[in-house]
Amino acid sequence: MPTTGYMATTSSYETSFWKIICVFQDGRGDGTVPASSGSNPRLAGGKNVRQQFRLSGFSHEPSYKDVTAQRVTHYAITKISTLADLS
Repeated sequence: MPTTGYMATTSSYETSFWKIICVFQDGRGDGTVPASSGSNPRLAGGKNVRQQFRLSGFSHEPSYKDVTAQRVTHYAITKISTLADLS
């Protein structure tokens, strides 16, 4: 340790602890996403959720190939981009 010019520093920070446990399915859904996941934004998001679509006729993963799901995704991205503040 140097005898001159040495200064000890300290820092503090907040931390949190998360514990994640995998359990069996506890609600309706397609096996990958629970039905409550799709309805929660509308219930908990308040005025931050401006529009939500309920689509049916496909499973979770095959939705990437579903034309209606693709169109809704394109619409949502376009809508969000028009609301972006670019200033």
